[in-house]
Amino acid sequence: MGYPKSLAIGGTFPFGWSASTVAFGESMVHRSYTGRISSCQLEGRWVSVYVIPIDKKRTFLKKPDGFLSGRKANMCGRYQIAMEEDIIEIREILDEINERYKNKPDLSAMKTGEVFPTDTAPVLVSGNGRPQAELMRWGLTKWDNKGVIINARSETALEKKSFRTSLLNRRCVVPTTGFFEWQKRKSGKTKYLFRLPETKMLYLAGFYDITPTHKEYAIMTTAANPFISSYHDRMPLIHTPDVLWQWLTDRDFALEFIQHPCLMPLVASAV
Repeated sequence: MGYPKSLAIGGTFPFGWSASTVAFGESMVHRSYTGRISSCQLEGRWVSVYVIPIDKKRTFLKKPDGFLSGRKANMCGRYQIAMEEDIIEIREILDEINERYKNKPDLSAMKTGEVFPTDTAPVLVSGNGRPQAELMRWGLTKWDNKGVIINARSETALEKKSFRTSLLNRRCVVPTTGFFEWQKRKSGKTKYLFRLPETKMLYLAGFYDITPTHKEYAIMTTAANPFISSYHDRMPLIHTPDVLWQWLTDRDFALEFIQHPCLMPLVASAV
């Protein structure tokens, strides 16, 4: 099957899908055209799209950020902060939070266990020569105040005005003991917890914004590596403990870090 020369996009679509017209030549195709999911350059950026040849007089839908390959591209829609006695790092972070927010209403809002978007949870920021634990809300408020943005694609974050300043100046680390993803089967959906094989700690790259009433953060994502690609085509951007301080304080290191894939092995267990 040949490549379509152009694709018409039009109409009103659910979930904020956008409508426009895209020039789509063979030289712009990133993966081989299959009549289904492919990639093309749109305004200088690679985007994943659902392709239908224009000569079949069908509608072509371009999925916005947040949707990819028929699934939400929002990766890491939930993560875990397990309260296990042997996870010393989590205990130390929670002890610091309890001391910092003693007798403050923020403390009662803190979520552990399974953390959902808009929950208040611990994050690490730079302070006093070391990573410092603070409480923030998960999800950046959208410009129209309708919902929140919980993930930011590392490949394009610098191009977005809503992310750029925070990524350059307000980076954070999200301490977790794993993140969740679902796999759809004929028998139903199975929930999996992803962790590193040698440790229960999983540090996720993020950045935060400051509003008049609170601080809020987003988790950065990147293309899935082979350990997770059969579950999802995105994954969180993961740090090792030895680079946390560099991520928080060194802008050049951070901008270089987000350009590379995350090759850490991940182990999935059904929960």
